[in-house]
Amino acid sequence: MMKEMSDDKSIVWYQEHWRFLLIILLIIILSAVSILVIRRPSRSQEIIIATEVPSVQKVEISVSGQVENPGIYLVNDSDTIGDIVAMAGGDTTGDYSDVIINLSPTISDVSEESQKININTAAEWLLDALPGIGSERAEAIIAYREQNGDFLYVEKLMQVPGIGEATFEALKDYIKVAD
Repeated sequence: MMKEMSDDKSIVWYQEHWRFLLIILLIIILSAVSILVIRRPSRSQEIIIATEVPSVQKVEISVSGQVENPGIYLVNDSDTIGDIVAMAGGDTTGDYSDVIINLSPTISDVSEESQKININTAAEWLLDALPGIGSERAEAIIAYREQNGDFLYVEKLMQVPGIGEATFEALKDYIKVAD
């Protein structure tokens, strides 16, 4: 019986003080949540902006002859002959007559013959790169082959106005008429 009385007193005490116990429990929970929020590392928001970068084709070429800094240069596919010569420090003669530009200089198993420029198919910019040619003579070569057909042999190039024996001798090792 004594035990029943003591249990009854406990129940009565809880019934009388339940509000006080609830307030203490709420204070403990709020304190724990506050501590967790304060100690939690802050999240930095990262903003990632993705932009598409245009692809530019790079070509390795060799520049030699009458330029300030001969060597191998990595150029964009949109660079002109003038841009390439400027990268090499500029032409020392002023007329590009002794500037030599070789495409793909790192390919060691290519024969010299395959590196020659076919004057029957070469574009103006490629003809312009030949020693002693320049843009005017390149245009004249293209006009000549359009009027007279393909060159049958390299010496026939001397029939183009503005190309004499001296010019032909300077570039004969760089040209061909057939693949």
